[in-house]
Amino acid sequence: YGWDMPNPKRPSDQPYQVVERRTRFTEIPYRTLLPRSTENLIVVGRCISVEREVLGVVRVMGPCVAMGEAAGIAAAIAIDGGVGFSDVDINLLKERIKIHGGITSADEID
Repeated sequence: YGWDMPNPKRPSDQPYQVVERRTRFTEIPYRTLLPRSTENLIVVGRCISVEREVLGVVRVMGPCVAMGEAAGIAAAIAIDGGVGFSDVDINLLKERIKIHGGITSADEID
C-alpha cells in the first residue's frame, strides 16, 4: 500500500513510492497494541502506538484486519490461560496466527 500520511507542505509527495514491483511487508510488534497507561486492554487500527510516519502504513484495511485477527487470537489465549494481554505468550500467538493463515514475519514472504 502506498504512503498515506502526506506532508502538509507537499501533499502529492509519496516518499516511499515503489518503482519496481515487489512485495512490501510492515511488521507490527504486539506491544504496539497494548496501551501503557491501561491494563488488560488491546487496541488495533488507528489506536495503536506508533510514530506519525508509520501510522500512514498501518491504518489501512490490510494491516487493520491483521491486527484485529491478532487481537482476537490474543484474547482467546489470555482467556484460556487466565492471563492479561501483557502476559500472552508471543510464540503461542505467532503459532496460532500461522495456523489461521497469517504472516508473522517478513521472512515468511517469498
